[in-house]
Amino acid sequence: MKRIKFKCENCGKTENIPLEAVRFCEEMDGGDPLVPPRFECKYCGGIIRPIYYKGIYGYIYRWED
Repeated sequence: MKRIKFKCENCGKTENIPLEAVRFCEEMDGGDPLVPPRFECKYCGGIIRPIYYKGIYGYIYRWED
């Protein structure tokens, strides 16, 4: 099962999210496709974003420090 690495904006910890879950979130979001899929950090409750992910609509999301 392929996983996408996410990083927390708050604590900096990383987490691997299954690709299927990321794509489901992206499809169900219905929001701005320029905004990357985001989840809640299981360590601190902050927002985690993908370090690198090519979305279902062709956008490439990269972690920018």
